[in-house]
Amino acid sequence: MDTMLRVVANTLCNNLYMNGCPSCVIDELINHHSCQLQRICSDGFVFTLPKENINILPILDGFTATCLKPEHVDFIVQAWPYSSNFTDCREWITEMIDLFPGVCILDSNGDPATWILQQEYGAIGMLEVVPKYRRAKLGSAATMLLAQRVCEDNYNVYSLVSVDNTASLAFHKRNRFECVKDFTVGFVNYQSKGD
Repeated sequence: MDTMLRVVANTLCNNLYMNGCPSCVIDELINHHSCQLQRICSDGFVFTLPKENINILPILDGFTATCLKPEHVDFIVQAWPYSSNFTDCREWITEMIDLFPGVCILDSNGDPATWILQQEYGAIGMLEVVPKYRRAKLGSAATMLLAQRVCEDNYNVYSLVSVDNTASLAFHKRNRFECVKDFTVGFVNYQSKGD
């Protein structure tokens, strides 16, 4: 583990994200080994969406649902509030769109109004709704369309939500996601000390 953490910390241009086990385990591993990493982000709850809870919603007139495509990348990078956290955001998002399913709802001008995608670790996320279209249930519609597609591909639908993201927590509960009880994941962000 020590070797892996050292190599990753020295070669990645981005911050190192770890998830999939409790953050206390990740913290112990990092503290036990002599790597130069520090924790800079909060834990996350795991939400699952059973197949029977998927509720496909109607899309408002004038809007069109489609798959995320490479031509949406520039719009997403400009609109996504976390883009500046990544030195290679454009490449990362392009790769995820190429490799994993995603849903985009376009407005009447053909511009993305909302989008969501499956991330490289399997969770669905990065849901974003353009501010002028919030409260129109487009985020819920896109989420349910992606959940349906993930289920059709025979994968479990799950999402990781930061414990302090109250808006996202409420969204998941409203959309019938179920929180995995008594468990948080290391939805944490580590970067080299001194950065």
